[in-house]
Order: sequence, then C-alpha cells, then structure tokens
Amino acid sequence: MFDPEACAWPGCPRPKEEPACLCSGHKGGDLNEALCQYMKDHQKIANIMAPEISLENLVLKDREFINCYFHHSRWQNCRFKACRFQMVFMPEALFSNCEFSKTVMRQCMFGASTFLESSWEDSDLISVNWNRGRIKGCCFHKSDLYYSRFIDCSIKDSAFSDCNLKHVDFCHARLKRMNFKYSNREGAYFLKENRQ
Repeated sequence: MFDPEACAWPGCPRPKEEPACLCSGHKGGDLNEALCQYMKDHQKIANIMAPEISLENLVLKDREFINCYFHHSRWQNCRFKACRFQMVFMPEALFSNCEFSKTVMRQCMFGASTFLESSWEDSDLISVNWNRGRIKGCCFHKSDLYYSRFIDCSIKDSAFSDCNLKHVDFCHARLKRMNFKYSNREGAYFLKENRQ
C-alpha cells in the first residue's frame, strides 16, 4: 500500500487532497508565495512536490535542492547561482531569463521543458535529461555536460563553447546557429543530419 502524497505547502506533513496538491488546511493559500519564502529561508530544500508553481524574480545562492518535483512549473527572472541540484524533476516547465551559473546538477530531469535566454555558465551538469526540450538563446559556456541527453531537442541560437561533451547525446536534435567552439564534439553523439 502506498502512503498518501504530502501537502505541497513547505513543511506540511498532512496528506494532500485530490485534485489539488494542498491539504485542506492550506487550500486557498498562496503556494507560490509560501514556497518562495521557504526557499529564501532555508539552505536545503528537500522532498518538495509542488507542481504548477509559478515563481518570478527569485534570487537564491548556494542552496541545495534534493529530491524535488516541480512538474509544469514556470520560472521567470530567477537566479540560482552556485546552487546544487540532486534528483530534481522539472518536466514540461518553462524557464525564461534564468541564471544557473556555477551550479552542480546531478541526475536531474527537464524533459519537454522550454528554456529561453537562460544561462548555465561554468556549471557541472552530469547526467541531466533535457530530452524533447526547446532551448533558445541559452549559454552553457565552460560547463561539464558529461552523459547528459538532448535527444529530440530543438536547440537554436545557443552556445556550448569550451564544454565537456563526452557521451552527451544529441541524437534527433534539431540544431540551428550553434556555437561548439573549443568543445570536444567528437565525444558527443550526433546523427549526420543534425551535426553542425
């Protein structure tokens, strides 16, 4: 038998009520505001399950995200400098003008998410799943993308310069106006039709 899922309100142990992600005591409360304040007040953000949140202008530094689930979330003008992400799932999310410079991400999943004008400069992005995503105007300069996957992605006007691309999978990706300067492209997987 499965335990009921907990309320998405940060720190609340009560079970959520269907179809909402909140318990009866927190229904009608502003989850976005509560989650934003929780992230500002805590260095470690763990075991948060908050689908469909929408956060703007959030500035965080040196936070640790562990085992969190933010399905269908929206992030605009958010800054996550030097944060660490482990087993964080953000499928079908939207990131617009976000900064993840000097971050460490391991075994994270952004499947079918959209990234616009965002940056992961000088980051370690190990075994991250970007499959079926849409990436436009993004920068991964000086990042380690070892074993990450961009399968069936649409990537335009983006820079992967001076990156470690060993075992990175770009199969079936649609690549336009890309910059791979100084990166070890020979260590990545491409199909003939998508290699630039």
